[in-house]
Amino acid sequence: MSYCGDRNCSCSTGIHGGLTFGSGRLSSNGYWEFPCRICAKYHDDHLEEMIDHERQKLIQAGNFPLVIAVYLADLRDMDFIKLPAYPYHDTDLGKAHQDIKPELDENSENWKKFDELTRDW
Repeated sequence: MSYCGDRNCSCSTGIHGGLTFGSGRLSSNGYWEFPCRICAKYHDDHLEEMIDHERQKLIQAGNFPLVIAVYLADLRDMDFIKLPAYPYHDTDLGKAHQDIKPELDENSENWKKFDELTRDW
């Protein structure tokens, strides 16, 4: 769910072990072409509310109380969910975009070459 209003904004896990938020292309390390601080901050500020939202969804889906309790205990124990989300509050979003662009462009070019090689398979 996007809290910034951009329907293309999404979440991934980064090589740093935590969550990343943004849109556009995703690097092989899990960082977005256009990082989103709004959604990252929302995650950091509303973690317990989001866990409760997951609990409500599980209840509405008809899961047994024990299943819900185990799932939520596991969720709270996951390290990635406790780490501050990227981009961090002090991340220069423009610089982050420029830093990742060469890798993303190279990856896009490599996928084009792969598609050309495998087109006739």
